[in-house]
Amino acid sequence: MAKRGKFVKGTFLGALVGAVAGLLLAPKSGKETRRDIERKTKEVSDEAGKQVKGAERRARREVKRAKRTATKTVRQAKRTADKTVRQAKRTGRRAKRSADRATREVKRTAKSTTRQARGTRPRRSK
Repeated sequence: MAKRGKFVKGTFLGALVGAVAGLLLAPKSGKETRRDIERKTKEVSDEAGKQVKGAERRARREVKRAKRTATKTVRQAKRTADKTVRQAKRTGRRAKRSADRATREVKRTAKSTTRQARGTRPRRSK
């Protein structure tokens, strides 16, 4: 895109310099030269207007494209974040269930060990 813009500027500037040089070096009267300069000025001005409109059109198109891309990226990021949150919650629930199971198992083992240490019957206090 940058090379294209430089080429257009260079072409435009070269045409302008050539036109001015041609007008100044041509063997015409002042009135004719002024009329030619006026005509060329209008042509150059019209061409510049066309170039500006084209650039505006391209810029609008690029802005729309960038907005679409940004919207798509945000939507995708939100989906990924939502998925990650769901996975984290699921992992947390699984960890809690596992910890609860382990806690119950430890309590059972502790109870069983206590009974074995006391004998099969619980001791009575005196």
